[in-house]
Amino acid sequence: MNCTHIKSSKKFEKCLKKLGRATSALVLEKIIIFRQNPLSPELRLHKLKGNKVGFYSIDIAFDLRALFYIEGNIAIFTELGTHSELYG
Repeated sequence: MNCTHIKSSKKFEKCLKKLGRATSALVLEKIIIFRQNPLSPELRLHKLKGNKVGFYSIDIAFDLRALFYIEGNIAIFTELGTHSELYG
């Protein structure tokens, strides 16, 4: 997985703004780690199934996940939320 660029959707940005300052900083920290090494074990990167086929998930914190898909060499982050919010 070689993503040289990272983008985020308006929905992702809106969710990010709703988080507290510390949690938002953690999200950005994890995205930086993703950019440096997408396969870093702390991200627990995995492909999704079901109605989320084509998407990937990384762990941000205990129950906070960030979802994205890859288009060429761009990782596009689209959703941010708890396990139940995302997979409900």
